[in-house]
Amino acid sequence: MATQWCRSDESPHTEVALPSGDILRTTDTRRVINVEKQVMHPELIHRRYRNGKLVDEHVNPICMRYYYPDQFRSVIESAGFTITDTWGGYRGEFYGEGPELVVAFKLTSK
Repeated sequence: MATQWCRSDESPHTEVALPSGDILRTTDTRRVINVEKQVMHPELIHRRYRNGKLVDEHVNPICMRYYYPDQFRSVIESAGFTITDTWGGYRGEFYGEGPELVVAFKLTSK
């Protein structure tokens, strides 16, 4: 996971023109991961530009647990839910083969 997820550069996400005419750019960094505890520490970076000059910046550090496909299923089922469908991403990729773990589930009847 560390070799796939970590990277040294910022990765662009979005650029939005605000009603004021300012530009909001969002990027992220992925420099820190604890493979043993399965925790990633990305930073979301929001920068606002006016007339091409930086006027504001906010860095939002995030602590995020990641799961492998079998672990994710186990967490859901151990909480009393029944899995009804799975995907590997929001484009319908096979579970465990796409960029995300997407799971539909319902509360198990007693």
